[in-house]
Amino acid sequence: MKKRMNGLRKRKALVGYGFIAPWLIGFGVFCLFPVVYSLIFSFSEIKDPTTFSFKMVGFKNYLDAFLVDTEFLPTFLQSIGDTAINLVLILFFSFFIAIIINRKIRFRGFFRMVFFLPVILGTGFILDQILGENLQEQSITLVRELLLSEDIVRTMPAEFLEMIQELLNRITVVLWNSGVQILLFLTGLQGISPSIYEAARVDAAGEWEQFWLITLPLMAPMILLTVVYTLVSGFTNSSNEVLEYILEIAFEKNQLELSSAMGWVYFLFIILFVGLTFLAMRKPIERASDR
Repeated sequence: MKKRMNGLRKRKALVGYGFIAPWLIGFGVFCLFPVVYSLIFSFSEIKDPTTFSFKMVGFKNYLDAFLVDTEFLPTFLQSIGDTAINLVLILFFSFFIAIIINRKIRFRGFFRMVFFLPVILGTGFILDQILGENLQEQSITLVRELLLSEDIVRTMPAEFLEMIQELLNRITVVLWNSGVQILLFLTGLQGISPSIYEAARVDAAGEWEQFWLITLPLMAPMILLTVVYTLVSGFTNSSNEVLEYILEIAFEKNQLELSSAMGWVYFLFIILFVGLTFLAMRKPIERASDR
């Protein structure tokens, strides 16, 4: 029996490796070389930009990123705070919407399409070229202009107006970036056997007890997947302030060594954040797998 289970696990592992093989090949061919060179540049000083000749300077660039550059650390912390807030809001909103549209309601397919539509529009290259700007930023501006007319703006105190604008911006970002998460949660909800809920109802369990004792524990693996996806998507978004600043340092100020150090600091932080998420979710996932 154990040999059969080990053989089944090996076959599943081979299938998994087959799915990620195209990405591994693409990374090795197109990305491995620049990644290695960026790591080397982060510990060096480029002497000749035309030939990329350099000399090693140790951790100088990393120290400069935190101690000399006055904008990197505030931008870095601001990005972390924004991503964390968006993560919590997106998870709660997408989970709530997934539970609703998983029920037998009218026009369920239409609502699924509406919530996933921003994913299709936001990733379309042709649409981006037509608009010429970030579609999400245009949506934020449009929502703010529709809800805040000039007459309202004139009567509002500056502090209150700023708070309202920040709230509208946040709501728009959450709505715009919840499509994939809703589908992931919906997939997890549909994977839970209805017989489990039927048995719970026989035991006089209400909707609230079913959610806390059945739905939420069994959704732990999908919650982890959604958290990791949202974190990576938020930290690597093209409109992320840290990435924009790193690109500015590299290509506008021509400080490739400093930008490489900043990029590796940012990358290691993302890896650490994702690793802590896996550790925090390990026990709930183990309990879900035992059920």
